[in-house]
Amino acid sequence: MTQMSRVVVLASVATVFALGGCGGGHPSTGASASATTTMRAARRGLALLPLPAQAVAVCRRAQAHARWTVLCPARLPRATRASTPGVAPAPLVAQGASEVLDFSYSGVAAPEGSVPVRLNAPERFLHFVVGRAFQEVPPGARPALLGGRRGLLARATPNGSFGSAPYFDNHVRFLWREHGTRYVATLHTFGERQTERLLDRLLRELRPARSLRPPPNPEPHAPIFTRPSDLALGFGDVWVTTANATFGAPSLLRIDPRTLRARGQRGAGQIDVHVAAGREGLWTTGSTISRNGHSISPLQVHRIDPATGRIVTRVRLDGLQGGDVTVGDGAVWVSANRFHERDFTLAATGTVWRIDATSGHVIARTRVPAGAGALLIADDAVWVAGAGTPVVSRLDARTGAPTGTVRVGPRPFALASADDAIWVTDSQDGTVRRIDPDTLKVTATIRVGTAPYGIAADPRGVWVAVLGDSAVARIDPKTNRVAQRIRTGGDPVAIAANGKHVWVALNSDHTLLRLTP
Repeated sequence: MTQMSRVVVLASVATVFALGGCGGGHPSTGASASATTTMRAARRGLALLPLPAQAVAVCRRAQAHARWTVLCPARLPRATRASTPGVAPAPLVAQGASEVLDFSYSGVAAPEGSVPVRLNAPERFLHFVVGRAFQEVPPGARPALLGGRRGLLARATPNGSFGSAPYFDNHVRFLWREHGTRYVATLHTFGERQTERLLDRLLRELRPARSLRPPPNPEPHAPIFTRPSDLALGFGDVWVTTANATFGAPSLLRIDPRTLRARGQRGAGQIDVHVAAGREGLWTTGSTISRNGHSISPLQVHRIDPATGRIVTRVRLDGLQGGDVTVGDGAVWVSANRFHERDFTLAATGTVWRIDATSGHVIARTRVPAGAGALLIADDAVWVAGAGTPVVSRLDARTGAPTGTVRVGPRPFALASADDAIWVTDSQDGTVRRIDPDTLKVTATIRVGTAPYGIAADPRGVWVAVLGDSAVARIDPKTNRVAQRIRTGGDPVAIAANGKHVWVALNSDHTLLRLTP
């Protein structure tokens, strides 16, 4: 976000700010009934999690360059859903300018002002800004009490556009005085009353940046450069893709499982979204970003030399966006989709591509019901989770021909195989469904928590990354119940297991955890 331009504050504004003195205290007896109601209602709603270490660092750097007290939220929400079907939620991003701090997450590849209303909700889109107030007070601002602070509350302007003055007019805006400084906090609107309630909660979380400390590092752990997107175990190492769109930073990391140090990295300018490892080699799917950062290539499938990190086979799938990659039986399987950019919906069908692992030639492609997401090879079949559709499809692993479908929950995301069954997470209804691979029937539905994403299996059970609960859940296949729950902190999104350790990637914390249950 660009720095807010300084504008002379009107004399009348100073008078209003003076109403609350330094603010930050207890509610005044003269507060409006509507403000009091808003404050009470704010105690419910979206879960707030401690600020990730990199966000705390942004806050503290801002304070190091400021002579005034920088305020920073100690806790913020996390995205639990993505706007694009079959894609993991966006991580929390913190940015700091000389006068403002900017916190956001968004799964929408569009300018903020053009985000469709149906996608604008805090479980998938958030833009919160806090800093010194320099612009004029928005028209129609009224005295209000939010977060225990007295100041001026301005409603969001209908059809407001990104970046227009004063402040963001598509945000609910609150101005107050505290620590001898005039502050403003704004939150992108998702409905006036609901936005005021969440803004009230966020204001209550504000602390002087110098008092914030990063959450304790979970041990043992390995730092990742940016947002992790997928995990794979193979060739004696842990492979992490980072879905990185910044030229010059790695997108595939090779982590030593014993020392938790990166032993290699590749992909500067590459967006590697998914990774798979097996006898057929190490494969990734993704795209290439141009050196000027202005263009991204269509979907590419790469075979990587595990020893050197170099691309040895390159397959281009024009005009498609990737879903997943898996390997087995001498082949590489890739799911791909087409999206309508105007409304972020899927095209009528998705495609699963079968690629010869030796030659890199496409040898088959199969259409599946709207949207092709996660892939799994098990029981002589290829299993495909629908992207945005409540369906898991079964394909013949030799021919790629469809052999059946099973209806599951509204947002299937990831697949695993264990105990002669197929397991699928549903990120929307908080469940894992067990599928009989022969009858294509759901034989059990296990509730695991809020927003489960990644899933893996080993001899100890089925492991699930429950993003919304900051936890990993272990399902016992013998009882079809959650037998263990491990707190991870942050927002766990990807997971892998090998019978000894469970590996978990935290979405906003940019961290790989090694758990030994």
